[in-house]
Amino acid sequence: MPESFQQIRLESIAEAPDHRVADHLRPVGVSAVPSPWGDELLVRVVLSPIHPCDILCAAGLVPKRAGARDGSDSTEFLPGIEAVGVVEAVGSGLEDEFEPGQRVFVCCWAPWGRWEEANGVWSEYLLVKKENVIAVPDGISDSSAAMFMVVPVTAYVMMIEMLDLQAGDWLLQNASGSAVGRWVIALAEELGINTINLVRREEQVEELKQETGAEHVLWCPSDGSANPRLQQEILRITGNGRVKGAFDAVADGLSATLMLNVMSRYGTLIVYGVLANSGVALGFDASVRMVLEGMKITGFSLQNWWLPDTPDEVKQRVYRAVWNHIRNNPALNPQVESIYAFKDVDQAIRSSLEPKTGKVLLCPRSADATHE
Repeated sequence: MPESFQQIRLESIAEAPDHRVADHLRPVGVSAVPSPWGDELLVRVVLSPIHPCDILCAAGLVPKRAGARDGSDSTEFLPGIEAVGVVEAVGSGLEDEFEPGQRVFVCCWAPWGRWEEANGVWSEYLLVKKENVIAVPDGISDSSAAMFMVVPVTAYVMMIEMLDLQAGDWLLQNASGSAVGRWVIALAEELGINTINLVRREEQVEELKQETGAEHVLWCPSDGSANPRLQQEILRITGNGRVKGAFDAVADGLSATLMLNVMSRYGTLIVYGVLANSGVALGFDASVRMVLEGMKITGFSLQNWWLPDTPDEVKQRVYRAVWNHIRNNPALNPQVESIYAFKDVDQAIRSSLEPKTGKVLLCPRSADATHE
């Protein structure tokens, strides 16, 4: 066991969720590796992804986590939502449930029970409660395990638990080139669900088709100028059958208006992101359709209500299903763009904000930045 280890700290709030976030994060040395108490695990972190939520949090646009367990103040806390790691030591009260060397997924949002949100995970070593870990099954890569909750579980819950999509149904989504969007495309293909995928950059149309095999990828300019044409095109693709549900990660009102105008009676629009940072204002025609056709708009937040309010037996079923899908379908392993050591966190943040096809991940040490 080393005498010291590395963490990444957010020293102050950034001016905006852009490349300036990189200037507010720094790696720090911690003098001693802690030992677990009876109900704790000591986990050595292997890989952790950088998510848009991490950037928003660093810019103060998402409520910050509870104060760090080590007593640091609220402007100097550990970022990072999820990671994969290895159990290094087990508290006396957990020896029947865990063992050293076991791989675990770690999440600052407790996957079990109603345990309060813990500190972030961008640390070479973490002391965690058992409520913050999930055992990683054999046959799952480190990179896939590191991104288990924010991407696969989010996509699966929205598709299967909330919309109850079945083979032959139509699903419409924007931000389709994102990690969640690509996972949706891959799972839908496996289950026989039809997808129509909107992208905000014209060059993404062919890129996404080639990279995912998606049949229907449409350019949707962010100013809404193509919405009338897209509405007709979507109705043509579906044979006027309209779509059962839609995922909106942009939340600018323009996407929601388009989605409601092509949605079937009693359809559901799920808003799960706020990339536009501008608020939702629906067009009059979409508002009328929503009233007359019994459609609804609902939000989805993994951390704020699904995790704390869902019974553990339901979460166990969901986790098991998601692990099985990942293990059996190579297309459901999220793509990795690059891996950076903690010491290069500024470069990692900047890279994560550039157009890309995969996720940017962090690992504590340079020598370990080769995981698959």
